[in-house]
Amino acid sequence: MNILSKTIVLIGILLAICLFSFGIYMQDLLILSVGLLVALFSIVLALETQHILNNPFRK
Repeated sequence: MNILSKTIVLIGILLAICLFSFGIYMQDLLILSVGLLVALFSIVLALETQHILNNPFRK
């Protein structure tokens, strides 16, 4: 993984941990689910970025 993918994953996971912790503190299921979705979205975005950057046919 390159530095961009690592940065995307790190920011997404930190945001997800913050949302997840706040959701547990407030006992709110919506905030918990948003935290999990942010984590999954950041992982998918990093994988897609890595796939695009590793394309041998891009200019």
